[in-house]
Amino acid sequence: MPKPEDILGKWRAFCPPRVEKRDFEKVLRHFLGRWLREHRGGSHLFVVEHPALEQVPAFRGYCTFSAVIEEGRHVRAIYVKHLIKAIDCILEYEGEDQL
Repeated sequence: MPKPEDILGKWRAFCPPRVEKRDFEKVLRHFLGRWLREHRGGSHLFVVEHPALEQVPAFRGYCTFSAVIEEGRHVRAIYVKHLIKAIDCILEYEGEDQL
């Protein structure tokens, strides 16, 4: 089983068109678990709220990042790229080490 750091490193090098939900969730929970809340109902299963996200254009001025789970199993590349951006922004804001 690959570690979240390894998965994130691969995605930084090459972001596939779709990733498995379990890999996405593993990375999300590892890096942003403190700010994660699970959204029940609808297609946006995971929502991350943090003030650092307000200034990122990809998140449209809101303090949230959310991802759509397709067919209950996959996440599109755009949400993977947004996850990477959210990880970078939040960890920089919190002063934590990044990959």
